[in-house]
Amino acid sequence: MDRTICVVDDDQVVTTYLSHLLRKEYEVLAFNDPEEFLRHCDEAQCCAVVITDYDMPTMSGVEMLRRASAKADVRHKILMTGYRDLNIAVQAINEAQVDYILLKPFDEAGLLDTLTNLMKPPKTPNVKSGLLSRDEIEALTGGLRKQ
Repeated sequence: MDRTICVVDDDQVVTTYLSHLLRKEYEVLAFNDPEEFLRHCDEAQCCAVVITDYDMPTMSGVEMLRRASAKADVRHKILMTGYRDLNIAVQAINEAQVDYILLKPFDEAGLLDTLTNLMKPPKTPNVKSGLLSRDEIEALTGGLRKQ
């Protein structure tokens, strides 16, 4: 799971493209059906990072991420969208705790840099500063869980 990226999009061209782009550095699992991805989360340790489209026919990417997080540890979430709509970003952050919104078309180098940073081991928290990021809190507590 440590270096596994799951890509979920109903458009096979997108999943194929991202799989080829990311395969050099990461293990990539591609899904063209959100329900298939959710079944994968039932059967295996999910993924270190999930990259999913917002607009899919059977369910939104936000709903899929929310459901995946309820059943498995999904460390980082990236939501792709072609819509420049602040409401989508707010919904994604509030309902699915999305880390990043990836606007289409996107910059390959920017995505790769973001993934490199997400895959770094958590840094040792600086508790004395009084300001802790979500990753630092998780490192201190062994992970955040919804109650």
